[in-house]
This record gives sequence, structure tokens and C-alpha cells, in this order.
Amino acid sequence: MIEAESGSNQPGFAEKPYAPAEADKENFAVELVGESGVAEMSELDRKLFGEHKHLSVVELQSMRQHGALLAIRDHSGKMIVEAQLITKAISDAVEPLVRSLPSHSAYFEGFAVDGSHRGKGLGLMMEQAVEEEARRQGKREIWATVRAENAASIRNLNKENYLIIGYAESYYEGEGGARRSEERRVGK
Repeated sequence: MIEAESGSNQPGFAEKPYAPAEADKENFAVELVGESGVAEMSELDRKLFGEHKHLSVVELQSMRQHGALLAIRDHSGKMIVEAQLITKAISDAVEPLVRSLPSHSAYFEGFAVDGSHRGKGLGLMMEQAVEEEARRQGKREIWATVRAENAASIRNLNKENYLIIGYAESYYEGEGGARRSEERRVGK
């Protein structure tokens, strides 16, 4: 079940329960991140991806306004998994797919799991929650892009039945690096 943002009127929802593969000693829940959690998500993203590739507070605020930010916290309340789902086109986005996102599609910007919590099924739990959120917002498909050399992300997308729909030698304007485009059907 995805819990509603704290302080919001948005109800939580559950299509199917999420249980980490190895429940460990903790109980986890996916939450929609409100304005107050954006800075914390940016810090987690910086920790996991480094200064060069992390998402800024401004970028995350835009993604939140055009979709949803999701997180999982540990028993102490610390954010340990973060994900971004874009459900409305962002005209000034860096990614070409996000600039021209069709109304029936969502874009899975990405997610990351804190290193000390990997291998517990939290990544799968988050991917399922992203899919549920896209369906809740009436989307029929989720698109994602992944660097061609990112074997771990490609493996995770394949496990979730994403299909390759494209390949670009240089996806970002002015930046090298090939990317695969992936798609997953989530609705009718």
C-alpha cells in the first residue's frame, strides 16, 4: 500500500500488498513524498549518485508537480529508497521523452536504494509501487530509459517485463552515452 503524503487529502491505496522478498526485522511502506521530503530525497540521491548525477531540489519539485515522488523509510524514519514518476510532460526537461510524454504514458525517472538496504526486495517493492501509482493516475504504459552499460538496472527492468522499444547512441543533448528506451504496459 502506498501511504498518502503527510498533511495531504490524498487517500492511500492498495491494489496488491507489497512485501519485501526478505522482510528482515523491519516493516516497510511506500509513501508519496510531500514538499517537506523533497530536500531529503535530493540528499539521498546525492549520496547514491554523487554530485554530478544527483537530482536537485528544483528538479525534484518539478517532478513532484508533474507526477509523484515515492519513498520508503526505515524503522527510524530515514529515507532509504527513492523514486520519481513523471505523469505529465515537462516542456523544459532534459530528457526528450519527458518533453513529449503522451497523456496515456508515464515516465519512470528512476529509483535508488541505500546500499545498506539492498538485497531486501525494496527495489522490487518500489517498482511495483511506481506501477500502481501510474495506474492510479490512469496511465496505460510506463516508459524508462537506462544507460546501455547499466546492467543492474537493465536486469531489474527485464524482471518487471519492460520491453526494449528504442536505442539512442547519444540520448542527452551535448552528452555522450547510449541509452535504451524501455516500456511496460500497466493499464488498458
